[in-house]
Amino acid sequence: MEPAWSGSEAMTGKKQDHGTMSSPREDGRNLRHISSPREEDRHGTEIEEDCGEGEDIVVTKKQCVEEDEEQVVGGLKEFRKFWEESMSPHFGPLTATTGMYTTGSESGPMRYTDSGPPSFGGIPYDALEIFSIKVTELKGFEWPIRVFGLVAVRDSMDHKRNVLFDRSEEDSQTLTEKDSSLVLTGPTRAIALIDPPEFEVELRILGSRPSGGKILSAVYFEYTNRNSASTGLVQTWTERSKRSKIEVKCSQLNAPLEATIELCHLEGSVDFHGQFYAHMEHMGEEHIVLLDSRDDKVTLKPDGHVMLSRKVVLVEEGARLVLGVKAWQNGDVDSAVVDTAVFPARFHSRSNGCFDVGFCKMSISVAWSVLC
Repeated sequence: MEPAWSGSEAMTGKKQDHGTMSSPREDGRNLRHISSPREEDRHGTEIEEDCGEGEDIVVTKKQCVEEDEEQVVGGLKEFRKFWEESMSPHFGPLTATTGMYTTGSESGPMRYTDSGPPSFGGIPYDALEIFSIKVTELKGFEWPIRVFGLVAVRDSMDHKRNVLFDRSEEDSQTLTEKDSSLVLTGPTRAIALIDPPEFEVELRILGSRPSGGKILSAVYFEYTNRNSASTGLVQTWTERSKRSKIEVKCSQLNAPLEATIELCHLEGSVDFHGQFYAHMEHMGEEHIVLLDSRDDKVTLKPDGHVMLSRKVVLVEEGARLVLGVKAWQNGDVDSAVVDTAVFPARFHSRSNGCFDVGFCKMSISVAWSVLC
């Protein structure tokens, strides 16, 4: 049996019978899994030490750390070099992104919201739902850490980056041992399970010096699970690197429908905190965080729309999408008001609803589309 996740902790199972869309990888290099090479941890600066063999090889520990960083990121650099050489001529720049929020877009969400499913030629496909991505098992670092960088996934719809997490040094996220989940801002459209999706991770830790940050994780890996027995189950996959472990909580769904969610302030106070989430029955106790403002206030656009972190979720045919909110004012989370709204899955068009938390009301719009 083949590994379900082409990382170090894999699950196994039978393959589903799916069609494929091949990628033009002419040079034949195997890039299924690239991670950092193993070497001993070395941290610190300016202290002289012997970093090699032989009588005359003496460099500073700062130089050793710089060489260490190059080794850690080496595998990811190899993948990116491969992309530029073999894939860019067919699919555009390495940094190109997918998933524009435009109705009818060729690769974005809401593709068939207004037109409805295609009358011929459309074949529904399976898709991957991402619940969370967590950083665990630090090596050489201590909690808390301030993280920035990129996590993205590519699929065979257009082979462009579908960004899951993207932060600059100026906008780094603080992770603690108790709360080490990245605040996801994607995917911006469904992740197709036709050819194996490719994950690209480059996370860095912000230090006290403006040096670009130390590498926390720099890996490339593919999701290759085609086990029908796991369809609809919430699973946690792990990808180890030299300095940390990445845990991806996800679920493979059989030809789901795509729901794009928008919230808009209607009336009442605009000064409040809030948590917004999406839930389906197959998730059990899990849910998808659309926005958690935490200590900050909920941000509204000039037109009143709530700035959600995530907007796109997957819903199985015949299932119900449950959207929920927990909102409070003046930092008093104990006085939070909870409300939910339920929407049966649809093949296209829009569903509308409302949140009422007492001190304000918000409209809900769900744009539905088939995946094909």
